[in-house]
Amino acid sequence: LPERSGNPDTADYETLKSETVFFAYDSFTIEAKERPKLDKLANYLSNNSNTKIVIAGHTDARGTPQYNLALSEKRANAVRQYLIGLGASGSNISTVGYGEDRPSSEGESDSSHNANRRAAPGIFR
Repeated sequence: LPERSGNPDTADYETLKSETVFFAYDSFTIEAKERPKLDKLANYLSNNSNTKIVIAGHTDARGTPQYNLALSEKRANAVRQYLIGLGASGSNISTVGYGEDRPSSEGESDSSHNANRRAAPGIFR
């Protein structure tokens, strides 16, 4: 089941954990191993044209808050552009960057950092 999550900037949405895309350190390039998740999501969006989603970009805590905010926005936009490239409607996909402010894993270990470098799609309710 999707993780329920609130977004203070917009309407409530459900985060799609299985479609969350993870990124390499200091990167907003979507790696080949992450693309099947987005291919599945793009297919769903193409077949459900009334569905509106938000892509929430995140970073780990390394780097300045300003840099991480910009990087998180680039990650969200990279996912949006990828989905549009596969035929999803851009007017149904919004983006938001949270930088390091909403970690999915606390701590300074490599695994914690890896879990926090992500872009998480969510379906508006």
